[in-house]
Amino acid sequence: MTEVFMESPLKSAEVNITIDGIVARTTIKQSFTNDTDDIIEAVYQFPLPSDAVVTSFNILINDKRFTGKVQASQQASASYEEGIASGKRSFLLELLGDGLYQVNAGNLPPGEKAILELEVASLIFMKQGLWHYYLPTVIGEKYGHSPLPLHNQPRSSIFADYNLSGTIRLANHPEAKLQANTAIKAQDDGWRFQAKLDRTFMFSWASSMPTNQLFTARSEANQKHYGIALLEAPATGQARRRTSVQLVIDCSGSMTGAAINEAKLGISEAIEHFEAEDKLNIIKFGSTTNSLFSGLQQLTDTNRKKLYRYIDNIQANMGGTELFAALEQALEQVKENGSGDILLVTDAQVWNPNNAVNTLAAKAITAGCRIFCIGVGTGVDAQLLETLSRGSAGNALMLNPRSNMDAQIGNLIDQVRSTPVRAELKDEISDWHYLPATLFENSTVPAYFTGHELRPGKVQTVPDNEPLFTLPMQAASDESADALIKLATLKQLPNLNDGQATTLATELQIVSEYTSFVFVDSETVTGSDGLPVLKQASQMTPSFMADTCDDFYASAPSSPMEAAPELIELHPSLRTGRTTAEPDHLETPALLRRASYGDTKIDITKSVHLPYEGIIEQLLEKANIDFDRKKYTAKTHVELFWLEANGLDEEVVFELSQIELDKTLLLPAILLWMDADWQILSDAVAAWCKARAKRIYAESEYSEETLNALFEEAFTEVV
Repeated sequence: MTEVFMESPLKSAEVNITIDGIVARTTIKQSFTNDTDDIIEAVYQFPLPSDAVVTSFNILINDKRFTGKVQASQQASASYEEGIASGKRSFLLELLGDGLYQVNAGNLPPGEKAILELEVASLIFMKQGLWHYYLPTVIGEKYGHSPLPLHNQPRSSIFADYNLSGTIRLANHPEAKLQANTAIKAQDDGWRFQAKLDRTFMFSWASSMPTNQLFTARSEANQKHYGIALLEAPATGQARRRTSVQLVIDCSGSMTGAAINEAKLGISEAIEHFEAEDKLNIIKFGSTTNSLFSGLQQLTDTNRKKLYRYIDNIQANMGGTELFAALEQALEQVKENGSGDILLVTDAQVWNPNNAVNTLAAKAITAGCRIFCIGVGTGVDAQLLETLSRGSAGNALMLNPRSNMDAQIGNLIDQVRSTPVRAELKDEISDWHYLPATLFENSTVPAYFTGHELRPGKVQTVPDNEPLFTLPMQAASDESADALIKLATLKQLPNLNDGQATTLATELQIVSEYTSFVFVDSETVTGSDGLPVLKQASQMTPSFMADTCDDFYASAPSSPMEAAPELIELHPSLRTGRTTAEPDHLETPALLRRASYGDTKIDITKSVHLPYEGIIEQLLEKANIDFDRKKYTAKTHVELFWLEANGLDEEVVFELSQIELDKTLLLPAILLWMDADWQILSDAVAAWCKARAKRIYAESEYSEETLNALFEEAFTEVV
């Protein structure tokens, strides 16, 4: 990958994972380097698990180690900005919301390397007798309008490419066998792996550790006791009840490739687990919705066949991700039926405007409807799906295609068809506690406790007060006690007023919506004027784009000319364009040098005050934007204005707007053509483009005449 297209201050990441009891302690090291001649401010957004808490923040520069301190968010931001203005190295780590974090590393001088080290605590969970850990590493392009301010917006690039290395250690079960969604290798004290920051990393293992026990720890800071239990409903042996379920499947553009294949397989597997007395319907959605039946229908043999045929024809071709509108429609059908639940299959790559998830979950509770979720794809937003399902007394499954898919789906459908188990404490065992709304067999959900003392107690059903199980206590290990305390504290904060929450989070030194980590060096960086150049580290493209081409790569064309020689014939001057006007730059293709529309001919090398590298980079960044389904919102047009405002000539912007006329048809071929001469694409992106080009041209629904007409419209005559 050519550096001129990246210029990302983030270079790589390392994670070291230790599983101790029910707590996962993850050390994340993010390596940043300033490769420019300017003093920069590096900005990077990244995700963490929904229940995770950052427990410490350290910075390593030139063999020196600095430690961040937690302050109230406004105070931390002010301290950071003051440090930047005074020319000092400054670092800020804050929670943006919904599991998204941002780190700012300001006043990094040329050539300097900084390693940001985060200690993160999260909970493991049990499903189907296996214990699971997951760590999201990429923020996918989300559909809709982001609630984040512009300076907090994550950006994606097809050229971003970050290595991820790591280790795994099971403190209590060193001999266990791991199943992971990436290659892992055993070593003396655990496992190691190599991957990319382009997916949610997951692994699972078998363990004899029981559920339904209370792990506890005592805080020296406030002398309180904290506890967390992973609760599981005991097996009842009761027959599964008749049920009515509205199936909802995401067919938006972000589901292209492996995700839609997993979704179709998953929903087909789900139907296998329903019986003739059950009622089903299916709604597919993207920018619009489409329902197979007008409402929930008995699962007769005829209707079962209709469902399978409907699923067979599903494709990821419905545009945007209007997830909330689809769920509203499904909820209306459930109400018309009188009862029922919803099973949603999606990658959940949507923003959560105005807390729409909690609003929808509340509507479902009012209607007596539970929402169960199956997350698919490598960049699934587990935070959104878990919030939606738990808020409606349902459950969520993040599908692992490398594990037994039928068993995963079957377990979830058993939960859908089972009688809900609501639980409460028979005895007051703490001053404050949080219990999940519903318990499930073969699946754990967390409960949290705090108090001046904790006592063993019993959990019973609601409202019949039948005993379920006792809740024995076990002290967390010394290594995990601090992590457990901070996890329980984070869950308690929303129950306090802002002042109390800020004080408690500061006291225990945890990042929250009220508090942030900050560090400002005492020394001034030589040459700093207090105005560092902003450099944002882009997100990698989620790996499903590369995975899409797995079945096509071997036979994919090596260039767009091979993709469809019988359909498209390029003018020779489009294939190669040469200029000697700027000898220090790469050779410029005729497409970018000169174009005509109407009677006006534009010489881009004269009208654009950018080197060739800058022009090509912005064109390709624009192509990257067009690869996702943001093109179905106003955001794409906004991006054109952004390009123009940042120095790209207005006529070049016009040309890009013409490419938007049929972006999926042309852009993979454009990128491959450029790559043939300048090797600008990573192997993964090139392979994806080849597969896309092959399918677009070879299997297109367009006629030869239409293809040629579209091509001419986009590029016009080359002079």
